[in-house]
Amino acid sequence: MTETTGDPLTFDRAASEYREGRPPYPEEMFDFLGKLGALRSGSRVLEIGPGTGIATRQLIGRGASVVAVEVGETFADRLRVDFQRDDCVVLQQDASIFLPREGSFDAVVAATSLHWIDRSALPNLVRGLVPGGWFCAWWTVYHDPDIDTAFQAGVHDLYRRHLPDYQVDLRSGPRPLQVADRADELAGAGLRDVRWKWFRWSTSLTGAQLRMLYSTFPAIENRPAQTRERFLTDLVSLVGGDDASVEVHYVTALYAGRR
Repeated sequence: MTETTGDPLTFDRAASEYREGRPPYPEEMFDFLGKLGALRSGSRVLEIGPGTGIATRQLIGRGASVVAVEVGETFADRLRVDFQRDDCVVLQQDASIFLPREGSFDAVVAATSLHWIDRSALPNLVRGLVPGGWFCAWWTVYHDPDIDTAFQAGVHDLYRRHLPDYQVDLRSGPRPLQVADRADELAGAGLRDVRWKWFRWSTSLTGAQLRMLYSTFPAIENRPAQTRERFLTDLVSLVGGDDASVEVHYVTALYAGRR
């Protein structure tokens, strides 16, 4: 599954579930950003839509200093508690109207958040980059379209039964993996040398962890409580209970362009 467009404050209302349920991004991707020159020790990074700070923590771990612009009050408050350090500043503001000082950042990053940003605001964010600085956006798709598993077929069936009006993207191609459209968005913001790379990875999750993860997806979180609970209960049953586990396959799709 992938994120859907809508109200970014959906996630702020589910901050605890998001914090516990969402996995970190693959370290291989941060290695690639380092080789690209987009991330190094001492890099000044503007992160838009950090949420609970999953990528923030990984960026700081690579030696970056981060200015995190988060619209959600609950998320921003938690970020300030979690990152009480000189190399992280948290601003509660809508990134769509945030105006960074020109040339003040080595990189601008959006970790599973660019879809919440008004496209007309992207040139303003790009101007915050130093010449040659990188704008990087990535998303994790919570299934690998090229790998068929009994678990994923079961999830597809749950969507069909419990959320028949929701257009599941297992067959049509998730939005983050639509390369031409995503690359055009960056090029349209005035970026050059636009490139992309996918990182395929897998992890083992218990039924309880899957419940937490799927409860953060807007297509499920925004449903009536009874519908949401039926879906999540059947999801846990699909793997054999809270303590049973299953291997799940993900794709993290990265897009990057230079000012």
